[in-house]
Amino acid sequence: MKCEPGFLEGVFIFLKQEVTKSTWLQDCSLVFDSMSIRKQLIWESDKGKYAGNVEIGFGESSELATEVLVIMIVSLTKQFKCPIDSSILSTLLSTAIIKLHEISIKVWNVTCDDASANFMLHLMLAICLNKRLFQSDNGDIKWSYIYLLNTFQNDLGLKFANKLTAQHINYRNSVMKVKLAAQTLSSGVADAIDYLCQKGESSFQNSEETVYFIRQIDRLFDILHSRIPFSKRYKSPIHPGNINTIKSVFSDTTNYLKTLKFNGIPLILSGRKMFLIGFIVTMTSTLEIAYKLLGRAQSPLKYILTYKMSQDHLELFFGCIRSRGGSNNNPNCIQFKKTLRQLLFNKNITVESGNCSNFVAPGGDALDFRSEKRCIIKSDNNLDETEIDNYLDVLSSIELIGYTNEILDYIAGYIVKSICIKVVCPYCIDLLLKDDQTEHSYVKGKNFTSFVNRGKLKIVSLAVSNIIQELEKSFQVVVVINNKLHNNVKQNIVMLAKTNILNKSTLFFSPIHTPLMWILVPQVMSIAFSLHLVKVL
Repeated sequence: MKCEPGFLEGVFIFLKQEVTKSTWLQDCSLVFDSMSIRKQLIWESDKGKYAGNVEIGFGESSELATEVLVIMIVSLTKQFKCPIDSSILSTLLSTAIIKLHEISIKVWNVTCDDASANFMLHLMLAICLNKRLFQSDNGDIKWSYIYLLNTFQNDLGLKFANKLTAQHINYRNSVMKVKLAAQTLSSGVADAIDYLCQKGESSFQNSEETVYFIRQIDRLFDILHSRIPFSKRYKSPIHPGNINTIKSVFSDTTNYLKTLKFNGIPLILSGRKMFLIGFIVTMTSTLEIAYKLLGRAQSPLKYILTYKMSQDHLELFFGCIRSRGGSNNNPNCIQFKKTLRQLLFNKNITVESGNCSNFVAPGGDALDFRSEKRCIIKSDNNLDETEIDNYLDVLSSIELIGYTNEILDYIAGYIVKSICIKVVCPYCIDLLLKDDQTEHSYVKGKNFTSFVNRGKLKIVSLAVSNIIQELEKSFQVVVVINNKLHNNVKQNIVMLAKTNILNKSTLFFSPIHTPLMWILVPQVMSIAFSLHLVKVL
């Protein structure tokens, strides 16, 4: 197959044959974007000419090309995507739509830079450049609360169920990482700020409007990136049963965004209006497409996954192009063409990094019930009895503050939920879970897990809560205080925690539960480490 600049005729021949066999290819999304390439004039020996000048498929310029534009189609109903054009400079978008129409493929939308995902990035850029952020009718929206949350979590050593890091705060070195914006303006960040505000933390007072703003953007992002047919709430696909609800959400969000102001001027009239206009256009277009696809007379769709309309597919494709070059992530024009040809013949492509996350990459099992002997690393760094006694003396003096215990309970709930998928014994499950799944009765006040619980989080038993706390204390002793980082650090921490639990097992479990709980303790500890939920390298 030839992969010269212009439309890939071999791909169109394939599409024409496939569309006659099945209907799933008839409804597609068109995505286009450009990728930087090395500015280089290079001899192409198999064609006997130089390559690297600007070319659009029917002519060549004397100017050297610095980027390549790729047009890709994505099926709205199946996991299919394929580039159809690769031009150094292209005004062929309308031609691409016409050529697809001629082979009975209908393009429902065109996605490019400044699509909904990238508006999240522009939104955060606008936020970060102005520390006061925006003003709404009910108060100011401030970046300082997000910054203070990251500082608070760093001092605490654990996170309130969000992915906020220093990279999210100092995002300028990773300005193309859209996921940083999505993770910053997420419900996890909003829940954490809201929780600390209600707990009376002075730094987070009067943050209600910032929390409301983040929740609005997060809800909109979920709707515009639905990718799993069986998801619930706002992450569910658009279907006849929820389209009117989504229409109402889009209408409320549009009205809210129009009320935002910047320095007293309506944001929609200011110089930072681009992300706002983009959101409104995306919402309007998505709703119109949904009504037409779901309500058409012939072959209406049962649901629409809005992720199919995003630019992530092309970004992942660019990631594959760059990864094929090894350490060279800036290919020249010949390297790009050869890599494109390889990818067209290979459908099992994975990419480790890029401007977005690969949601369809295969993943392993959440639980790994391997033999403990296979997990042990033989080394001379194991703790002896004297060291354990010394560590136990230090361990008895360590106290975990309230927020740490609450976060550990949240982590423990995730671990227990993972175990309950594998364990079928109802008696074992009862030992892991608290009888009343609505509140932690052994914690004074409203617990973080209960605060963020929307019905599916697990409230763990007192025994499991204490086990996770002992693991955290053992980590503090071995790694933080004594700075012991070696191959067997995990084994040593588990050994220390087990010894401490054994010494005071009556405080953890009732006598009739002790034998069975000791069977479950290794599983709880193993999963805590394998999921990296306890801070061990």
